[in-house]
Amino acid sequence: DSLPTYLQLIRPESKANYAAVVSETMNSHDRRALEDQIVCTDEMKFGLLGQSCLCPAYSTLIGNLIATQDDEPPSQGPNQVIEEWQKEYCYGCGFEIYRTSLSPQFSRKAFHEIAWIIYEEFGSLLFALELEDKYNEKHVILYPHNFYVHKASAIIAFIMAPSAAVVKKVSTYNANPKPNGTLMKSIIHKIEDAGNNVAARVSSWQDAIPTNQADLKIASEKMARATMAGISRVTKFGTDKAVNV
Repeated sequence: DSLPTYLQLIRPESKANYAAVVSETMNSHDRRALEDQIVCTDEMKFGLLGQSCLCPAYSTLIGNLIATQDDEPPSQGPNQVIEEWQKEYCYGCGFEIYRTSLSPQFSRKAFHEIAWIIYEEFGSLLFALELEDKYNEKHVILYPHNFYVHKASAIIAFIMAPSAAVVKKVSTYNANPKPNGTLMKSIIHKIEDAGNNVAARVSSWQDAIPTNQADLKIASEKMARATMAGISRVTKFGTDKAVNV
């Protein structure tokens, strides 16, 4: 068996020269397989240019996805105002294309269901799968909407994500985490701390309860906001920890 060859060329016509060199030792099927591994820079550049005529900024989109960039907006001068579209553009620049395996939790789901979960949970975009045909040849399929994933751990996915850490969470995703003892103790301590904080603030206001009706209403509103803030912090802490287990 011949080894796969990966070749980068500048001019498209050089592909014919390469094919002529290997034609005497390889059959036509092998030659086609090798030609699929040839990258021609001029073809890529002109291809992106042509697609940009049909879809403005197409080349910019692809360039940003295959390059590592900072998602922070440029430094703001004293008289410079960063507009909303600039912030969105910089945020998009932070995304890259990653190739990763899927968590077993995604088994027995359709592609569009998995894509929705990844978008909702991780703010990332699943856009393609690497699948094998009956001849064990691999093909990258863009957005196979109704494809049913039987065994997710055996499938490779292509994801647009802000970082490798997010992609790792996708590959280890657990929809039904089981909290361990350490986590439960941490949550209980947070609940107790939040409760004590709220109680202390309420007590301090009770010591200075005003007699004026208007001031009394303001104090009551502060107490209510403090109570809700404490409940919100406890709820958010518990939810975040449960998701990250």
